[in-house]
Amino acid sequence: MSKEILKALVSFREDGMTHNFDVIDHNGHLWLVSRWLESTDKRWISPERIILLDNLSPQRMEDGHPADFLVSVELHKRVFDGEAPPDGEIAYEIQDLPEIVFDNPEL
Repeated sequence: MSKEILKALVSFREDGMTHNFDVIDHNGHLWLVSRWLESTDKRWISPERIILLDNLSPQRMEDGHPADFLVSVELHKRVFDGEAPPDGEIAYEIQDLPEIVFDNPEL
């Protein structure tokens, strides 16, 4: 498993704006990271929630672009905030507090 943190551009239905999110490889699949939690000593980070990217029609961006992926469907911000998506929406695959740890890249 790669411990590399990639980037994705995601648009929210609520505001139509594009936001940057981190992307990680976990168990052979790509996941969007909603937010990072830091260890008390700030040496480690762990995702609070991850959302499977594979079924959100990600497009690989060309080299030199600031993001690695573009999510071509608009997503609901509530999914990133820990709430359930509206009925009839995309079937999001979500994991809360997965046991994944990275070195803090800001140190």
